[in-house]
Amino acid sequence: MISKIYNSLAGNSENRRLVLISIGLIGGGWLLVSTWQPPIQTIEGLAWCLHQKKAVMVEMKGMCRECDEQKKDFGPYEKYLTIADCSTRARYCQQIGLSTYPVWQIPGKKALIGRQNLRDLAVYAECPIASNFPLQ
Repeated sequence: MISKIYNSLAGNSENRRLVLISIGLIGGGWLLVSTWQPPIQTIEGLAWCLHQKKAVMVEMKGMCRECDEQKKDFGPYEKYLTIADCSTRARYCQQIGLSTYPVWQIPGKKALIGRQNLRDLAVYAECPIASNFPLQ
């Protein structure tokens, strides 16, 4: 259909240009609307976003108070987090140089070391948060 409209305007280069610009604006607007995410307003939303971004929190279970506190920051929504336990893989964690926990890792990004503020985690993961996002 678009090609018929475009071809019918073959004699008028100004009209052709306007049609192409209109198609570009409509397509660009659709792309913007289809990829836009509303700002996250809850801790549950942040936990789910971290899950979608494939964020992993590496901990040393039973030996890391900061890890336990970080998980408490998420309350019941900890269930959405991916948590890797170095207490069962100590040699592996030492080989890759982990000695401080927790460590947050998202594929392709530099790791964050230590307990993080939830707002900082959202920024790290590129999860859009609302201005009224709860403080911890």
